[in-house]
Amino acid sequence: MSQNSGTGVITTSAPYTKRTPWYTDTDFNLKQSVKLSDSTSVAFDATFSNFLNEHKVVEYWENIDSDYTGKNYLRAGGYNITGGLNYYSAVMAPYNYTTEMNTGSMNGTRSSSNGPITIDSQYGQPYGWQVPRNIRLGLHVTF
Repeated sequence: MSQNSGTGVITTSAPYTKRTPWYTDTDFNLKQSVKLSDSTSVAFDATFSNFLNEHKVVEYWENIDSDYTGKNYLRAGGYNITGGLNYYSAVMAPYNYTTEMNTGSMNGTRSSSNGPITIDSQYGQPYGWQVPRNIRLGLHVTF
């Protein structure tokens, strides 16, 4: 998907499924227990989350439009989500989303401005990564 900076016209390609890449999350745990008497013991443990400290992408930005006011969205068939069965029928049937993004007639923009929506510059970009390595230490006393 691209947007002409001069005219604002949006060009789309054939839709495809985009998935995040495979990633591994290796965790490691060590525990040592020492018995001090018949009823007393002390245990030390260490838990390493993401032991190899990998930083793979786990999510991408999904919002196509950049207007967060609730007015800049596609409205298939002219219905919004409160349209009930009419809305459901419209979104479940094929519709030309490229035309709707460009004309503004069904995308919730103000009636005085029926131009194209503005594509968010973050659309399709990495948004979230794996949590970095974390080490949790513990001491357990049983008596």
